Amino acid sequence: MQPGYRILDHPADIGIESWGSTFSEALSMAVSGLVSLIVDPSSVEPTEQRFISVSAEDIESLVVKTLSEVLFLFDGAHFVPKTLEVFSESPNGLQGSLSGEPLQGDKHHMRIDVKAVTYHQLSVNRRPASVTINVYLDI
Repeated sequence: MQPGYRILDHPADIGIESWGSTFSEALSMAVSGLVSLIVDPSSVEPTEQRFISVSAEDIESLVVKTLSEVLFLFDGAHFVPKTLEVFSESPNGLQGSLSGEPLQGDKHHMRIDVKAVTYHQLSVNRRPASVTINVYLDI
């Protein structure tokens, strides 16, 4: 399965459906989808890394907390991630690195102000050869 994502319409929010052969691939695609909503991903160069360690009660919360960490780095540290590489994962946590660069107003033009990652209609569907994640964002 070729990993990927698509943006989902919603009356009040916006969603991301991502998929891959593994949970890590699908989550990495969800990060790419989130970034594509915030800035033009082609304007981001992976010149720096930020290491992340996320723990959660279950796999769905792991999705929300990971994407929330991406938003925190963007809003709080002015870091624009391009890709997520997961080094290790379990149902209750992951460690990985986000590659990207510092936010530059003249280079990274804002698209949508994403306020938060929500649990609304959140799903992680695991099949024998694929994983699909649906997650909605408060804008």
